[in-house]
Amino acid sequence: MSTGPLQQVPSTAIDADGLSITTSIKSSLDPRPGHAYNPDSLAAAAIVHLHPYTSPSLGGTNYLMMMSQRWTTATPDAANPGAYTDYTPTTVPSWVHLNAANGHTSAINSGFEIPMKTANDSRTLTSAVSRGNDMLWALYATQSGETASAVVQHWHVNTVINTVNLRAEETIPAATNGDDQILFSAGLQWNSVITPYMYAYGLGSSTGQVYVARKTWARVGYVGTARNPVDSQWEVYTGDGWSPDLTQAGPVQTATGPLTSKGPLSFGYYGMKRALPGTTLGLTGYTFMSTVTAAGDARSAQIWSSLRNRPWTPTGAPITLGNQGSTYLGGTLQFQPNVAANPAMIDPAASATALPYLTSVMSTSGGASSINVDWGLLQVPRLS
Repeated sequence: MSTGPLQQVPSTAIDADGLSITTSIKSSLDPRPGHAYNPDSLAAAAIVHLHPYTSPSLGGTNYLMMMSQRWTTATPDAANPGAYTDYTPTTVPSWVHLNAANGHTSAINSGFEIPMKTANDSRTLTSAVSRGNDMLWALYATQSGETASAVVQHWHVNTVINTVNLRAEETIPAATNGDDQILFSAGLQWNSVITPYMYAYGLGSSTGQVYVARKTWARVGYVGTARNPVDSQWEVYTGDGWSPDLTQAGPVQTATGPLTSKGPLSFGYYGMKRALPGTTLGLTGYTFMSTVTAAGDARSAQIWSSLRNRPWTPTGAPITLGNQGSTYLGGTLQFQPNVAANPAMIDPAASATALPYLTSVMSTSGGASSINVDWGLLQVPRLS
């Protein structure tokens, strides 16, 4: 008979599957952290998104881990586990199959690089969203010569044979608001409540203000025709509605004015059933967003919340992301809505649930460098 559980999740794990342990930096005190990494092909990673899938061939709970940067061919620092005295950074977007229980990794479709059909000289993975365990969308900021674009891909994940197949890919049209040129390459937002739309977010070139466009989620990645303009076109938020006129974009608002960011955005959501004033039982909930703030070279993530589409308000203190030009890796605090929180870490007195998130920050000390993947939980307050 079995002498222990098939999967042992440490009590310190942020999540219920142990991802926060296997993807954290290696430790000399505990042999389990850092099992996802190896010096040759995945020495360290800046994680953007974790897509869930279940594979009998790998066993346990498994994820597709998407990365904006990874290090390869690294030389470990003997005195500092998880740090390297030499390494090769690879900024081409990449992914890997990851077993949450034991950290076992394997390449997807026999490779780490995420393929793209759209011609580009360089690209950055900024955001991704999942629908169940078989549908996945990824957003990129691309550069081809002097032309910058936002490109979105729609992937189908085959959970039986562990392959990922490209269904569609498109360039999201740019928008304007006065002097602001807007590329919708900063973030994707989707969940079952805001269906039937997928939202793509962009930053104004002059102001850093946040703008948003939307399209029917099932058509994202597909370029439509004039015969079906509603489902096939991107619309921009104007400030008080939506319009297919891309010159009418208006900034997203907070309680004190337009929302701004110095980097990508990430989103989380928690919905709940409750009796609304003057109505029957309905669905309401919190939407959470992470932006990037700047103080000199220092970059931090600021979480914002919106209850039932009310204006965005800041939640909690900023979270360090590093310094521009050195330890900041260009991302934000990444919510992981597909990762379940460890029930033991949810505050039962004040919280309805908790949302896992992570940050990836470079660290350099004593001639060795590492990428510290730190996990946290955002406690979601109960509605009175």
